[in-house]
Amino acid sequence: VEGAGGDISLAVGGGNTGNGGDVVASAGPTTDQGRLGGNVVMSAGEALAEQSTGGKLMISAGLGSSKDSEDGGNGGDVIMSGGAALGMNNYTDVGGDVLVIAGSAAASYGGSVMLRSGYSNLTSSGDVTVSTADAGFYGVSGNFNGVTGDSTAGDSGSLSLRTGAAVEGAGGDISLAVGT
Repeated sequence: VEGAGGDISLAVGGGNTGNGGDVVASAGPTTDQGRLGGNVVMSAGEALAEQSTGGKLMISAGLGSSKDSEDGGNGGDVIMSGGAALGMNNYTDVGGDVLVIAGSAAASYGGSVMLRSGYSNLTSSGDVTVSTADAGFYGVSGNFNGVTGDSTAGDSGSLSLRTGAAVEGAGGDISLAVGT
């Protein structure tokens, strides 16, 4: 069979006097000891032919499209969180990780991971905050590691910290301080 693959579209109703409808996809729980809850797997299409590219997996929060100058629409948040661990063993009952890993490549460059705040047409851009959480009563706070990869043929990657240039103002500071 030749031709393009078919689409699946899933849409819920909008609301003109209340909230729009939700889309909920939930995998099954388990009550069997030592087993795993069901996975939710979303995968874009594989590209099998020459000079083709695999499909994109796009996750986008809702647009706040009202342009009212008093209080227009706000964009929705994108929230990714690992699962909470409610077990009381302080060695084995750990919270789930959040892993963001770019694609590997057999011959050319591996994919990049880009984290950038939002742009504003009129005022300030958003902040980027990367931090470990405070420690619990008996523990220590998590480490913050900024590490470039090892190299087997050539220079390893650089680690750069830079503040932006300023017009009619001062360039931003870089502060390094140890805890008290």
